[in-house]
Amino acid sequence: MVNEQETPETEQLNQKQFVIAKPVVERLKQELHEFADEQYERGMATGMDWVAREENGADAGALRRLSHQFDEGDCFFCGSACSAFTDAERLMFLMYPEVAGCRCCAQTFWSQLTEDTCDTDFVAGFAEGALSAWDEVQAQM
Repeated sequence: MVNEQETPETEQLNQKQFVIAKPVVERLKQELHEFADEQYERGMATGMDWVAREENGADAGALRRLSHQFDEGDCFFCGSACSAFTDAERLMFLMYPEVAGCRCCAQTFWSQLTEDTCDTDFVAGFAEGALSAWDEVQAQM
């Protein structure tokens, strides 16, 4: 049987605040910022590569839907907290609405493009890279 009564020692432990030195906080903050930047850059390169691929690359319909979403000025990533789907899944469903809701389809799509974890920073970079490459294509049409 567990003793549910607090002893002076456990009460003292419960009241003790955990303080982290400011240099540690600053270091972790910088590392997090650098990680987010790296993920964004990897995503951007992946998005550009996806558009430039001859096989299994982007199709015009997916790029038009992606472009339309971001041209509208709507904050795609703002509503993600209210969704049961990840940002990576939502972006794939936006581009390919015929498979919207199919997590297996989204997983297949992303696994064919990258081994990276598709967090929000990566996905935002991917969209930016794909749209940048799409703008280049359209300029040549």
